[in-house]
Amino acid sequence: MEALGGSVIASPSSADADRLERPFPEIVDELRGPGAHQPDGHLGRRLRGPGLCRLLPRAERRAADGRGAGPRGVRQVVGRLDGCPTPPTTSTGTPWSSPPSSRTSPPPALNIGAWCDLYIGQTLRTYTTARRQAGSVQAREGQRLIIGPWDHMSASGVYPGRSVGPLASAQMLGLTGLHVKFFDRWLRGDTTALDSVAPVKVFVMVIDLRRDEQEWPLPDTQWTDFHLTSAGHANTVGGDGALTTEPPTGTGHDTYLYDPRRPVPTAGGASMPTTFGFCGPVDQRTVASREDVLCFAGPVLEEAVEVTGPVSLTLYVSSSALDTDFTAKLVDVFPDGKAINLCDGILRARYRDGLATEELMEPGTVYEITVDMTATSNVFLPGHRIRVDISSSNFPRYDRNTNTGGVIARESEEQMIPAVNHIHHGPDHPSRLVLPVIDRKDQR
Repeated sequence: MEALGGSVIASPSSADADRLERPFPEIVDELRGPGAHQPDGHLGRRLRGPGLCRLLPRAERRAADGRGAGPRGVRQVVGRLDGCPTPPTTSTGTPWSSPPSSRTSPPPALNIGAWCDLYIGQTLRTYTTARRQAGSVQAREGQRLIIGPWDHMSASGVYPGRSVGPLASAQMLGLTGLHVKFFDRWLRGDTTALDSVAPVKVFVMVIDLRRDEQEWPLPDTQWTDFHLTSAGHANTVGGDGALTTEPPTGTGHDTYLYDPRRPVPTAGGASMPTTFGFCGPVDQRTVASREDVLCFAGPVLEEAVEVTGPVSLTLYVSSSALDTDFTAKLVDVFPDGKAINLCDGILRARYRDGLATEELMEPGTVYEITVDMTATSNVFLPGHRIRVDISSSNFPRYDRNTNTGGVIARESEEQMIPAVNHIHHGPDHPSRLVLPVIDRKDQR
């Protein structure tokens, strides 16, 4: 079994072949049944485009991709799958917030992800969970992890905003050869096939380095706090927001107005679809010029700083609303002002204690939250700056929070209300960006 960007790939079985000749509504009913592993909202997206067409008989494929009439209701059925008014749940009713327990002895797996893949967080969690908790030694030691500078569809490493390097592509990595070695080991029984393959392979961006590792996160990670501070005007890239490794002595906060009718537009990131300008590295200068984006930047670097591993942001927040979102984006700022996004995340305040617990905010009360920004591997070069951008929307990648505390999927734009959001910092509210710093100057 091979896990690729959070998706499990398996060879077709006879059951799959039989399903291809069945009417489309029957296929939908089967996938939406009690044993389905995807919530309706995710299933709706999964059944669109090429994924949908592969499931359909030829006549219905033409209808699904717009080339023929096909049976009435194909588009209607798919459309109804898009709504997800409550947090997605598994077939047992529990929140869909983490990989299933690995104590059921999963088989060895080749987990392949990408820094710009929207499933990078799930891929890393699946690998680390199986390495720790799988029910057999063979399953734990049989896990492999490969992360490249790609996205969900392209494995070239080339983007309009940034070309990672000549060694970035999956072809240069020899990904197909790694597939063969993995299958030789676990399908053909060649116990020596993986002897020369490290358990973890990651690509370090900027320095164009493919690195072999034994663990994830890397064992020599230095978890470093970069504290948020300002004089109260961190709004826009021209504000006074700063990052410092020394805890600030002054107390303060920054304020912005989040209006869901005027959300911050998506500019790159680990997104789908993988279209230019919407996915991957993109210059953030336009979105960072908005008053509803707070920018906290470190000093100009005198020497290179490598960041490889999971990234998170701890914030002390308050709001005028019962519920709102908080977004965070790690940015590499170039000497000429270009600002390239690396990884990002979002937290809906009502789920600050996990998807199993829904608790609205009390307006004006300060809460500690942590935004999971997934992970990256990047070297910030001398002359560059490390920056984190904070707001409350990233649309359309994430749906807008209406700020009412109600069921967002059922509310109209007329019901949306603005929220005045505050980011607190200082000794009593130590808001901070936590980066996995790697000090290996001999490898640069």
